[in-house]
Amino acid sequence: MSNNISIQDLDKLLKANEEGIIELPKQKIELIEKLKNGITIDKKYNNIIKADIKQLEEKNSLDKKLDKEFTNFCENTKTKSPQEILNSAYEITVKEEIKDSLKSMELYPLEVSALLKQKDILSEFYHDWLNVHL
Repeated sequence: MSNNISIQDLDKLLKANEEGIIELPKQKIELIEKLKNGITIDKKYNNIIKADIKQLEEKNSLDKKLDKEFTNFCENTKTKSPQEILNSAYEITVKEEIKDSLKSMELYPLEVSALLKQKDILSEFYHDWLNVHL
């Protein structure tokens, strides 16, 4: 595969497109199919495909980070008293909705990068949400 683009990476892009995680225009899908079939394409298009792969990897990293934060929060909550757990029910629900919403959103690459730099995304969004809604 030319310019360090693996067939696995190309397959990931196509699968993400099929699943609606990303939206690839018809031209890019055709370029990816050409690359998969060993056809050489213009170098500038290789760089575009590489950028798409990087964006998909960052989106996957963000999804994993959100899942990990939510799981850690829930596990930490389980160590508390029954009353504290009941008091946390609202926060659990809202954080899960925030997590699911962020994972399903079509974010710009800069938004994904900015979120990845945040220490605790769910808590930040939760506290902002509380300030607006309560």
